[in-house]
Amino acid sequence: MEHTALGGVVTNTSQVFDSYGNSTQSTVNTHGRQTVSTVTAWTAAPGSIPNKPETVTVTTTRNGEPSFTHTTRFTYNTLGQVMSRTAFEGLPKKVVTTYGYSPLGNVTSETVTPHGPGAPPARTTSATFDTQGRYAVTSVNELGQSSTV
Repeated sequence: MEHTALGGVVTNTSQVFDSYGNSTQSTVNTHGRQTVSTVTAWTAAPGSIPNKPETVTVTTTRNGEPSFTHTTRFTYNTLGQVMSRTAFEGLPKKVVTTYGYSPLGNVTSETVTPHGPGAPPARTTSATFDTQGRYAVTSVNELGQSSTV
């Protein structure tokens, strides 16, 4: 438990850790007015030791208001690279982001797909890298505009 008083605001923080040292629960109470609780489930990607978050659920409660909970889910490939991130999972307007990688591990594409009524179309950005994978030599933004170095 950590107790901080900075500028007249009192913040109490508590953490719970698993046997691998991963934070599985964190609770922050600010001046008795707001509490933010974060619960994280860990997965082993790659290997057998949990080292990457699988789900992160955040619940925010303010005095006199209903609490709001949202979950973010991550999936990984066999190299441990993030393949997808789903924000606001289980809610009508979730947002799914998928990633593509080069053989050297650079992110070569990112597609953001909003869901729900009236959601805009998916947006994709991409990049290609030099032969050693050090520098992006071309990139394409969400509007399809490209640039080359």
